[in-house]
Amino acid sequence: MFGLSAVNSKLSCYFTGKFFVFGLVFLVGSSLLFSPAMMGQGFDPSRCDYKPIHGTWYIGWDRASYGSGAVERDLFRIKNGLCSAYISLQANVYQDNKYSSDPYIDDRTVDDETLANVVNKVHELGMKVVLLTPLRPDDGTWEGEIQPRDLATWFDHWEKILVHYAKFAEEHEVEILLLGSELPTLRDVSGRWKGIIEEVRKHYSGEISFSVNFWTKRSEFREILNMTQWEDMDYIGITGYFELTPSNNPSIDRLKRAWSSDLHGQNVIEDLKRLRNKFDKPVVFWEIGYQSKNGTNTYPWNYLKEGKKDEEEQKDSWIGFLRAIKGKEWIHGFMAFAEQVGLPRDKPGYHGYNMLGKKVQTVFCNICQ
Repeated sequence: MFGLSAVNSKLSCYFTGKFFVFGLVFLVGSSLLFSPAMMGQGFDPSRCDYKPIHGTWYIGWDRASYGSGAVERDLFRIKNGLCSAYISLQANVYQDNKYSSDPYIDDRTVDDETLANVVNKVHELGMKVVLLTPLRPDDGTWEGEIQPRDLATWFDHWEKILVHYAKFAEEHEVEILLLGSELPTLRDVSGRWKGIIEEVRKHYSGEISFSVNFWTKRSEFREILNMTQWEDMDYIGITGYFELTPSNNPSIDRLKRAWSSDLHGQNVIEDLKRLRNKFDKPVVFWEIGYQSKNGTNTYPWNYLKEGKKDEEEQKDSWIGFLRAIKGKEWIHGFMAFAEQVGLPRDKPGYHGYNMLGKKVQTVFCNICQ
């Protein structure tokens, strides 16, 4: 069994290029011999000391996604193909429009039983869980642009949602609970966030954080530096789609240096260090990713921007990031965005953030070797 397990932990890394199709067919076709039960645990996250937190987003876009029969095999492939020690899961929250004051969960949100089953599968595979409740307004507004008419009511609803998932997270031993993602229009209401943190901690003994949006202006960074709610969390969290260089296919060295002088002249690493020093909390990139297309390093957040397929720039952007944070013990890690339920391949004309089966996969395979 040890020999088969060791071989399997390498399969996803090496079946790239002309061997990828053969490898995928082999894995799927040999479902009995190479099932998780037969193969054992494969990659052991505890043996990787690169960063305390290194993992992958596993996205289920609708209520039924996490109930798919593909989930167990997907998680197994993500663990071994991307050397993931953590998996990020989501329970979508909705509101009617940009100005609504009543975020809610409804029949589009994954039900607790299904979510619990996925959490259990992650744990059975020896990985840990990060749980987020992303906000998805029905009018298509980005959650970072919401402007609730009644802010107090909005926070009342948000607190009830987070308390629900705090109780869920406690019951199912979720390791990290994120209180939100991005939401720049609400980040200056520190007192209300502190109240939510206090209430959540009454029901949840795990670790808490928030994923603040990346910044392109000094005024934005000053707002983040003034978020005193960081004092009451376990990590300073970043959604890290920083705009790096103006060029397609810059060198890896240039991409690494861009974290000290980005497209806007910002020294992002020093900014992060200031946050860490002010609040005495480690930093984690709760979401960061690059698409396999030209220009992904320039606008990594802009998934709609057109660009020719370019797996090399995706790979190099990841290498530049990993080299930029290497050796900085106060940066505790990252969660790579993203794989989806069923591990779908890119559609024609769309070159996504997914990593399995692309050149970038070898980067993740190597960080823990």
